[in-house]
Amino acid sequence: MSAMLAFHEYSGMTVSQWVKDMNQELTRLIEAARKRPFSDAEREAQRRSFAYGNAKIENSRITREMIAEADEKIKTQLKAK
Repeated sequence: MSAMLAFHEYSGMTVSQWVKDMNQELTRLIEAARKRPFSDAEREAQRRSFAYGNAKIENSRITREMIAEADEKIKTQLKAK
């Protein structure tokens, strides 16, 4: 849904009704997301993105490539066990 469509759809509502509708829609979307399984590729991408974001806060020289290399190294070590 585009922002203009969303604005048009809710333009006649009170703020409290809009908030109530948005809360219901967010709750519906969250429940749908909980039931959707992640593929291994999606899980890996999410893990790497999380690691990159957190590492980048601490060290601005961190790159996505460094995170990918570390992830591959860790996976290799875990397979060896």
